[in-house]
Parts: sequence; structure tokens; C-alpha cells
Amino acid sequence: MPHVQEFMQTVLEWVGRSGGMAPVYFIAVFVLATFFFIPLVLLSTAGGFLFGVFLGIFLVVLGATISSGIAYLISHFFLRNWVRSEIQKHRFLRVIDHVVKNGNWKVVILSRVAPIFPFLPLNLAYGVSKIRYWKFIFAFFIGFLPGTFLGAYLGSIAGTLIGAQERAPLPGEKFFLVLSVTAAIFATLYMTKLTRRALTANQP
Repeated sequence: MPHVQEFMQTVLEWVGRSGGMAPVYFIAVFVLATFFFIPLVLLSTAGGFLFGVFLGIFLVVLGATISSGIAYLISHFFLRNWVRSEIQKHRFLRVIDHVVKNGNWKVVILSRVAPIFPFLPLNLAYGVSKIRYWKFIFAFFIGFLPGTFLGAYLGSIAGTLIGAQERAPLPGEKFFLVLSVTAAIFATLYMTKLTRRALTANQP
């Protein structure tokens, strides 16, 4: 894992030196990184560090939405049987399947606000659920915003501290920070409740 982090740091440093193409390269790196289980907090923080809070949020959410859409389509059209078999093999995946099996798009929002489910496996599980693609994309986009704000905010602060960029607090920044933390807490509590129910239902 340390080698992976060093590699990602090198790549992100290259992105930061890419001038006007930096946002495009960042999105491409983000999409690829999510398929190799690179922690989202690292990517979100990097977005804020390189581009500031709000542009960083936009690029991170756009990259994550593209990545999730690709994973959903791959799972839905090409890996359906394999994903279903993996769900049956692993209790954790059965829990995810149980939580989303009714195709409730609101669950997609909550599962993305709450940082308790892994990114790629969850997207693959949604691909074989009853949730329609565009509902999934919309719900994912909305649900991913709070956590992304936290990561991008921390990244922008880090950039300021080491002199990578100058920044002044933007209007509404603190409000969105408090809102993001509050949403993450409530979503985590609710999804934990749903997960416990699913664990009980999937007792061997």
C-alpha cells in the first residue's frame, strides 16, 4: 500500500503541473484509481489541494459519477452472473444486496453519504439491483457531495498551509462544512441500522 500511495502522489504531482489540462487529467486519473481501490479520501483531498474547494468538489464528484456509471454498466451487462455469484459467496456483499434489492434510489443517496461501504463493490452490486441507471446516477451524484466537500475542504486547507495556493474563505464554506458533517453522521447512523437488519436477515 505505501508503494501505491507513493505512485499516486507522483501522478497527482504530475497532474498539478499540467496547466490547463490538469482538470481533464485529474478526472481520468480519478476514474482509473477507483478501479484499483485507491482510497476515495486520498482522491477527494487531492482534488481540494490541487484545485481549491469548489472546483475540487466538482471534479471529484464528476470523476466519481463517471466511474460509478461505468462500474454499474459493466456489472449490469457483462458481469451480472459473476457479481451475483460473488454476492452469494460473501456475507458482506449479501448485506449490500439485501439493503438495495428493492431498488430504492434513496438508499443509494444514503449509502454514498455514509462512508461505511466500499466504493467499487457497492457500485457493482447496484449494477445487478432493480435500481434504474439514471436514478442511480442522480442519487449517486447527490449522495456523494457531502463527503466530497469534507475531503476537498481538508485538501484546500493543506494546500494553504504549505503555500501551494492562497485562499480566502468562500461564502457559505463553513455552512456547507457543518451541513456535510451532519449529513454524514445521520446517514451513517441510518445505514448502520439498515445494515444490522440485513445482517440479522442473513444469519447462517
